Amino acid sequence: MSAISVMIKPASSACNMNCVYCFYRDEASKRFKSDRGLMCLATLKKVFVEAFEYAKKDPVYIVFQGGEPLLAGKDFFRQAIIWASELNKYGAPIYLNVQTNGTLIDDEWAKIFRHGNILVGLSIDGSEALNAMRVYADGGESFSDVMDAVNILNENGVEFNALCVVTKNVARNIRETYRFLRNNVSRFIQFVPVLKRARISADGMVSRERDFSAETDACGREYSLSADDYYAYLSGAFDEYLKDILTGKYTSVRNFDNLVRLSRGYRAEMCGMNGHCERQFVIEADGTAYPCDFFCLDAYETGNINECGFSALESSPAAVRFLKEGSVLREECAACAYYKLCGGGCRREALDIDKCEATKKFLRNALRHLVRIR
Repeated sequence: MSAISVMIKPASSACNMNCVYCFYRDEASKRFKSDRGLMCLATLKKVFVEAFEYAKKDPVYIVFQGGEPLLAGKDFFRQAIIWASELNKYGAPIYLNVQTNGTLIDDEWAKIFRHGNILVGLSIDGSEALNAMRVYADGGESFSDVMDAVNILNENGVEFNALCVVTKNVARNIRETYRFLRNNVSRFIQFVPVLKRARISADGMVSRERDFSAETDACGREYSLSADDYYAYLSGAFDEYLKDILTGKYTSVRNFDNLVRLSRGYRAEMCGMNGHCERQFVIEADGTAYPCDFFCLDAYETGNINECGFSALESSPAAVRFLKEGSVLREECAACAYYKLCGGGCRREALDIDKCEATKKFLRNALRHLVRIR
């Protein structure tokens, strides 16, 4: 028996928005088949059957992500809720989560989430000005629709948190961003620094570089982070986080919560912070499986859930190779005084050396405060 974490992509890389920094659209474009369509109910059922069989009585964590997962439709999620109960023959604890851009949420969606006890991750990058890169396919703004979703979720008693992609503009206005999210969206926040275009080929080869050319959107606005931008984000957000804690107004920032855990000798719950890649399963819409959301590439296909169970997927040559590659300790990390606090960073983010330098500078100043926090 073993707990299992499964990410399901019911609408593959399809999305009703066109965020310029979307990493999954870029990643999927490197595959022989970029869009796997919509997941059929037979594949969804197979995921649940095999997940419960794998975990037995241990926890089962299911997250629906994309693309935009709500494109799979309301009946798809209603059936997922039914099977989460009916197929759970061992009585395992099960946790359902969906990560969405929020633009499709209405009262009916909110009632589905509430009925299924589905935790919602809502993507929003701050105030209207800071959220400007989250646009529809026709270039229209999405901010007002996402804020409508916030109101609908609150009115229906749905639990949700905020996921903010840290672009250059957000990093330079991180205090404003933090306060806006805390006061107007959720006191549970996850900041995700924008990923620079990966030097990852279809065969899984990666390159690690210091100098990336500036990346811009259609309006010429830069969005990728320099080392100074990344440090400004870390230091500014942490100052706000620490201030809230010291004034008895704790706001959960997932990244910093995990740094606190690590500083006190505990393991991080957040993937990528324990010094090695961990066993996970990503199931694309057609059932194709991968070991990591950041490496859904042809070279890392581990099989298909329609043809085998999770035990076979995790023991496939591609899965074994991925975990082996993700456990290699880089020379510069072995000599770093802060390695135990960052674990070398997520393997995908570690391709960007600028972030490494900024993280060390941040931890040098933040460590004395981290150990004070209980």
